[in-house]
Amino acid sequence: MRQANQIDVQVGANVRRHRLLERMTQGALGAELGLTFQQVQKYEKGANRISASKLVAIARVLRCTLADLFEGVALESVAPDAPTIVLPAGEVEIAARIGGKTVLIVPSRFVPDHQEASRAEAELPPFMEAAE
Repeated sequence: MRQANQIDVQVGANVRRHRLLERMTQGALGAELGLTFQQVQKYEKGANRISASKLVAIARVLRCTLADLFEGVALESVAPDAPTIVLPAGEVEIAARIGGKTVLIVPSRFVPDHQEASRAEAELPPFMEAAE
């Protein structure tokens, strides 16, 4: 049996929190999603991973954003020596897969001051140019 991934556990806890805010049972959420209450329970405990399409469906049913479901999750950078940033819910403006990499567009207040000047002048990375 695999050990639950910390991100899966955090996302599951956020699903549970938003489900309870909507005063919805696991069975009711499962019925809306075409799942059993047992599957919802496994998602909430982080025992099973939630697919991207299912996350979108969950967010719609629970009337929350995808960012709400990822609240408290550390967003690890692609570069191993880059800093890890934890963003509050609602702060990710765009998340997309471009050239096999995840690109996050975040408000400038999260960009370190020393990167502010060079950010506007930077050229597109090769993986973004290929996607155009």
